[in-house]
Amino acid sequence: MNNDSITALTAEIRIMIMLLSKSLVRMTQDNLREKGVSISMMQVGLVRAISRHNFTISELSKLFVLDPSTLVPLVDDLERKGLITRTKDPNDRRRTPLVVTPAGSDLLREADVAHETPEMLTAIESMGVDQARRLAGLLGELMQHIPEAHEAMCAAHEHLRTSLSTQNPSSENNPS
Repeated sequence: MNNDSITALTAEIRIMIMLLSKSLVRMTQDNLREKGVSISMMQVGLVRAISRHNFTISELSKLFVLDPSTLVPLVDDLERKGLITRTKDPNDRRRTPLVVTPAGSDLLREADVAHETPEMLTAIESMGVDQARRLAGLLGELMQHIPEAHEAMCAAHEHLRTSLSTQNPSSENNPS
């Protein structure tokens, strides 16, 4: 394959991934709104991450691969809505971990239901299990060759593994 072909294929794959990502974000955001969840999908992700570990904004920045200046307004909004609070680390006065409030925990339960998009489930089902696994493997392989994406994928896998084990403890003994 020559360089022009690789460049064209790279552009096509990048565009498909971007369009798919935008569509999934929009569908999920619509589902969240329909279920009465009044924050963005990104904010749901932040609250979920903070519910598992009391991260600082700097730590969340690394986990979500976002600049801290992007996160501060999102975190400020979550705090104003009473979903998280800033605390002080008794062992390090410079560290300000974030903690989920009871209202934030309630919101996560509501968001769990809204996060599933029937369109995505239907699309994956129509592909069949073998094709879907192949696609997941290919996307994972692609991400391994992009350092920033690989780090994000590792963090997401850990988050997903933790999330699934807390939702369905028997899944550890009964892998799919």
